[in-house]
Amino acid sequence: WIEPFVRSLRERLAAFHRFFCVADQVKVYTNQNKTRTFIGLEVSAGHFQLLELVSEVDAVLKEFDLPTFYKDPSFHISLAW
Repeated sequence: WIEPFVRSLRERLAAFHRFFCVADQVKVYTNQNKTRTFIGLEVSAGHFQLLELVSEVDAVLKEFDLPTFYKDPSFHISLAW
């Protein structure tokens, strides 16, 4: 499934152009099990473009009956945990 999966991703993402992201908002995160806490920088610019990318990736994941990304993602860079 890897080759068809990668091919489908390439087809869906080929139309996207480069864009800038700015991660400058400090935020504290915890995992779903509440067993780990970490500090990250949340994306403040480029969020809409990342949502569009995730939407396309989700469409490919659905094609292959795989779980999709989080419903309300918080795009960030993890700094420490």
